Amino acid sequence: MKKLLVILLISGVFISCKKDSTTPTTPTPNPTAARSFTCTINGAAFTADSAWYNTGAGGINIFAVKGSGGSRQFFEINLTGTTATTYAFPPHAFTYATTTNYNATAGSLNISTYDATNRKISGSFTGITAGAFTIPNGFFNNLPYK
Repeated sequence: MKKLLVILLISGVFISCKKDSTTPTTPTPNPTAARSFTCTINGAAFTADSAWYNTGAGGINIFAVKGSGGSRQFFEINLTGTTATTYAFPPHAFTYATTTNYNATAGSLNISTYDATNRKISGSFTGITAGAFTIPNGFFNNLPYK
């Protein structure tokens, strides 16, 4: 009986040990989270501290901010439509900013839901900016009107 108990204890120790991973992982943005703005910028995860939208000139303006001062990152997306569809970014309609503004050279935005009554917007986006920033896997969910 003692031998069986010792074998079970030793087996439990080996089973519970696992090798530490040395490969860093980038969190995957979650498109279903409530009120969120996430993406990947050149392989690094970005989650906005604050995100919202407003309307003007017959279109939608989406804003997202992370950090403050010199480490502040900012997105501004301006579209002339409000219909739930996919839009290609026209010149200067998508800007990613750090200490410098980087306008998109390519990309698109998909509005999956625009609820004017409850003032919420959700969708996804991708972009490539001047300054060589690649921004795939962008998601925004239930952004409020501000």
